[in-house]
Order: sequence, then structure tokens, then C-alpha cells
Amino acid sequence: MNYKLSIVVCLVIFVGGCSVPNYIPKSSVIQNYPYGALVHVTNKKLVTMDGELIAIDSNQLILLSALTNKCISIPVAQIAGVSIKFAKMENGAGIILAYSILFPLSHGAFFLLSAPINSIVSSVILRQAYTFKNLPREKLKMFARFPQGIPPNVDINRISLPIGLK
Repeated sequence: MNYKLSIVVCLVIFVGGCSVPNYIPKSSVIQNYPYGALVHVTNKKLVTMDGELIAIDSNQLILLSALTNKCISIPVAQIAGVSIKFAKMENGAGIILAYSILFPLSHGAFFLLSAPINSIVSSVILRQAYTFKNLPREKLKMFARFPQGIPPNVDINRISLPIGLK
């Protein structure tokens, strides 16, 4: 009976951990997703800005600021680094880390070996999950709302953040 209960508890926890943040598009609509990826831009003065990547070309990166909900043009020559965030874990990281230590209790004497390995692997994965840093400009374009550049009929002052990010 205790074995069956632990299987059910493990399955419930496993299924509960299979959720993604609201700002991640569903895989069935990713090819038609109208928004760019969330990026973290650092300029050469080490000032950081977060927002949606609207477009990038050889001269400038256009970022829709998460802080002001306005488009900012950043000269490429002033950019020190760009990282793209897909699904950085913001809530629940501690719970996953705790489970990675508690689940090996079922390993018996091997707990002393498996618990540290599970906690190290889990903590590394939780910190780095779904983040790309300093991609070349050509690859970075693929994550923009307008990968070929801003169309002539689009007013960048009227662009706004997706509803889940406001």
C-alpha cells in the first residue's frame, strides 16, 4: 500500500512540474506567434534593460521596454551583451530542488550518493534553463517580432507588450 501511494504522489508531482510560464507560446501556435522573445540587454556602460525584441539590424536593436512599454532604439555599437529568456524559472525552484533531495530517499543506502548528484544537477538546470547568451546578430533576428526588420507601415510607437507581460 505504501509503495502504491508513493507512486501516485510521484506522478502527481511529476505532472504538476510540467507547466510553463504564461508568456511561453504553445507549441501548436509557435509558427504564428506574433511576439518576439524576451531579452535582457546590457550596454557597454553596464546598464541593463529587459523587454521584447522587436527588431535588429546592422545598426540598431529595437527593444520594447518591459519597464516603460515603449520602444527603445539601442545602437549595436553600444551593446555589450544580449541574453534571450524563454522560460526562466521564477517560482518553484526551491520546491524542485527539495524534491531532488527528497526523492532519492527511496534509494535506500544509495541516498548518500544520489541525493548530492540530484541536487547539483537540478540546481544547474534551474539556473540556466532556456537562456541563450550573446547569439550572433543573424541568429538573434530569428527571435524578434519582426525578423526582417520593421515593415514600413508599422509605427513603433504603437507597439505594445503582450497582455501577459504588462
